[in-house]
Amino acid sequence: MIIISTRKKFVNPDRGIEDYAVKEYELNEEGKHLLINEFSKSDFYNEVTGNKILILVHGYNNDFEDALCTYKQIEDKLITNGNYYDHIIGFIWQGNDKPYEFVRAKHSVKKVGYELHLVLDKMISMGKQVDVMAHSLGNSVVFHSTKNKFTDGKVNNFYSIAAAVDNDSLNTEGKFYNALGNIDDIFIFYSKYDRVLRSSYKIGDKIHDSFDVDSDIALGLKLPEDLEFFETKVNNVHFINCSNIVGDGNKSKHSKYKNSNLFFQFINERINNNSPSSNFQNHYTI
Repeated sequence: MIIISTRKKFVNPDRGIEDYAVKEYELNEEGKHLLINEFSKSDFYNEVTGNKILILVHGYNNDFEDALCTYKQIEDKLITNGNYYDHIIGFIWQGNDKPYEFVRAKHSVKKVGYELHLVLDKMISMGKQVDVMAHSLGNSVVFHSTKNKFTDGKVNNFYSIAAAVDNDSLNTEGKFYNALGNIDDIFIFYSKYDRVLRSSYKIGDKIHDSFDVDSDIALGLKLPEDLEFFETKVNNVHFINCSNIVGDGNKSKHSKYKNSNLFFQFINERINNNSPSSNFQNHYTI
């Protein structure tokens, strides 16, 4: 798998660089990796043949091997379900590697989003059909990367999983509202039982935003209050209730999506469906 990294020395979870680097690894299911190649930027873009690209973006609290292990799991699931993509590319950023480092990781997302924007803009300009899948705080990276217009085109599909961003951030006055015009379709996978977003996100977000009481509910936990806006004025945002597959009570897991066959079945159906946005529903339950 080709890996793009904004981490210092490519793997440091706590420090970033003012750019991005690209390497290719052979991965196994345990996240063990064997370096195959290192690319210059021009060589990297020449290497990305075919038209259908998926970029994976992890959340906070991931060391290098954990992130690669997750990417391998996702790649295997998608290949099993249809092998739709010509390339699946992993994006690695300095999201720290301790549960209590949410606030530190959140300080990095804007800068990292800028670097991801450069990657997306180049691929879209090359005529690639680019999808993005992000988990947890990785959603903030992606939304920052799509706030500004691309040179020529849009991101195709964005699969937003357990989003650690405010649930009003896509509304008219929200900080990511502009991203709606730069992505063809956004699929918000959420669960009301996600304990991490119910507790840790609320605490960490208040610390980061100086106790702003209106910005402590995560989009991956609860639907926006102004649903009428998305039902009547926006046709490219789709909400998928995953409470049944994430589980309730003590069984609830913030990262359980990647282990669900129903989740990947839904993804497979979407990526093989060429219908326009207007034919998609606003709400699903899986």
